[in-house]
Amino acid sequence: MQGFLNFFKEPTITNALLSKKHRYLVFSVAVFSLIYLYSEAVLRISMGLSLLVVLVTLLGSIAVQYPNIAKQNIPYILLMPYHFIAGILLSIHLFPNLALPIKFVLFFAVGVLSYILSLMTNIFLVVHERQKLVPLYRVANTWAQILVVIVAIPYFTGIFKLEFNPLLQNFIVALSGFSFVLYMFWTQRYDPDSIDISLVEQVVDSLQVATGMFFAGLAVAFLPTESFLRGVFVAAVLMAGYGYMESHYKNSITRKLVVQYSLIVLLFLVILLISQN
Repeated sequence: MQGFLNFFKEPTITNALLSKKHRYLVFSVAVFSLIYLYSEAVLRISMGLSLLVVLVTLLGSIAVQYPNIAKQNIPYILLMPYHFIAGILLSIHLFPNLALPIKFVLFFAVGVLSYILSLMTNIFLVVHERQKLVPLYRVANTWAQILVVIVAIPYFTGIFKLEFNPLLQNFIVALSGFSFVLYMFWTQRYDPDSIDISLVEQVVDSLQVATGMFFAGLAVAFLPTESFLRGVFVAAVLMAGYGYMESHYKNSITRKLVVQYSLIVLLFLVILLISQN
């Protein structure tokens, strides 16, 4: 792996021509191409191929950020790409009947989101490297909140679509929610508006959100409804927990904010209930 990363570190002609934005663009095109070929079965779909696509995406996510990477940041760098690519692969397997034009548009969106995700991650890495905010931090933080929900929905939907025990399904989803909240704390570590808290407090708060997601998912697990609606509902619970924790440590919680998050969760619960098969 070190040799693979050294390609981006050494001052080769290729590396000189590829600025970070160019790397992100090349990586996004590569992700788009991989997903498109995968979905069209140009290559024979198998578990091994699925793992290969995930591995290439994760290695690429690290490589395009090199050398601005500290070892302790690697789990956070890989968190979003893993859920992103796993959600897409699950969607391809479990919803195979999408028309080709729709697939093409969706996979183009995947490429665009890959590019945005790479840019966003780079900003957070720069913040951690300098231990202070940079001008684009606020934009990146806003995108992080949006992308967490966008990435979570197909992943949660795919997990709920699999023929697993509901307890296992919701445990996997809750584990993802736990990691997303830890990711939020990582993105805000050097934000002067946010209270600095210990790792233990971060874990406890992340467990609170994960527990809420687990029981919310379990409460609707036996309803005869689409896995997509369950995924959206639990993603709404994640969004509420994520937003609440962020506001709590910025001392910006208001009654209006709590009501807004409550109404969003309630709205998707009502949609789920009236959409039963």
